[in-house]
Amino acid sequence: MLRIYHTLWTAPMTREKVHSTMLCFACSYYFAKRIGAQVVLHADTPGAAMLSAIPYDEVYRDLNDLPRGIAPFWAFGKLYATAREPLGSMHIDGDVFLKNPKLAELFDGKYDLLVQSEEGEKWRTDNTYQYSQQAVGQHNLLKGLHIDYPLAWNAGVTQFMNQELKDTYTDMYFNTVARVLHDDGYSSRVKEIMGAEEVKGNVIPDVVTEQQCLHELTSIMNKKVKCILNGDIQEDAARIGYTHLLAAAKYNRVDEIEDLLKRIAPDMLAHTKENEYWKYNTVK
Repeated sequence: MLRIYHTLWTAPMTREKVHSTMLCFACSYYFAKRIGAQVVLHADTPGAAMLSAIPYDEVYRDLNDLPRGIAPFWAFGKLYATAREPLGSMHIDGDVFLKNPKLAELFDGKYDLLVQSEEGEKWRTDNTYQYSQQAVGQHNLLKGLHIDYPLAWNAGVTQFMNQELKDTYTDMYFNTVARVLHDDGYSSRVKEIMGAEEVKGNVIPDVVTEQQCLHELTSIMNKKVKCILNGDIQEDAARIGYTHLLAAAKYNRVDEIEDLLKRIAPDMLAHTKENEYWKYNTVK
């Protein structure tokens, strides 16, 4: 049986994201179960409480003790859980909906890595990629990796089928994050970038550490990567029944997502709205 895991680490979460997070995770869970998967959650205690209306097969409160000061690295909780999950487990972001049960046919394991899609220059709408590269810096990457590497894997879905790749990647990620956090110049570079006039984008270091470095590693290691989406991403997603509510999209569509959950799982919506986090719209 396919094992899918969600992760929710609440340290980077802001108040306005609470309702959309609760609704998205519930919808994502529903569609993941509908393809016949076992679905589990890795979270901190507030995250587990926030998603308590969702009947996960297993809940691990193993993100409580993550190091302080790493909130800019939003993917840290995901990678922490990934390192502990069995080979072959599939992570899907809480805003990924596998709407078409036939998507399960894509997950045949005949690859070293499954990802959502490849990202390059034509898919970028602002300067976030360049800003993040400037902030992280070449000197913080491990030997053999390049800060100006032009491609990245979108990690809305990730499934490692090769232990060597998985171990190399997770070790690289944690080592690189540690280097950046101990780099006295990182904060000043971020301030300089974001303080410039007419800034278009943001600094998101995991664009480099989670996604760009993974792409370069698979290239260096000559590993087989399968993408769920190819060609025109939006057209492919619509055609195969795959949804990823990227970035601010989900925060602007709370009513629409609530209506979706009401249609597919009204009991789960009712329990979600009884949750104390829904009522107070905050993370304790």
